[in-house]
Amino acid sequence: MIETYKKLMDLWEQYEDILPNSILYVAYEDIVDNFKPTLKNILSFLSEEWDDTLVDFYKKIQEKEVVRTPSYSQVSENIYTNSKYRWKRYHQFFEPYFDRLTPYATKLGYESLI
Repeated sequence: MIETYKKLMDLWEQYEDILPNSILYVAYEDIVDNFKPTLKNILSFLSEEWDDTLVDFYKKIQEKEVVRTPSYSQVSENIYTNSKYRWKRYHQFFEPYFDRLTPYATKLGYESLI
């Protein structure tokens, strides 16, 4: 499984070389901890304008009568932190592979897996 992940990430890096400046990495924790600045950065990257209603995105979803997605209960909530660093629960299972995963984690903004 780790080798498949490495191959996919290596392929992703090739696409980065082919399509420079077309990818913005955003860590989930940045959205949770700094929602508004992170969202502004994403919009800037996309050359989109800021709209104050974006902060209350979940209210717009709650106004709809039907949302057809399995994650409805999540997308209709405000930002929540209970998934923050959830990957650490699986630390023991990934530890044997840290040497191979660390370069990718670092590139994605996770300085350390330890």
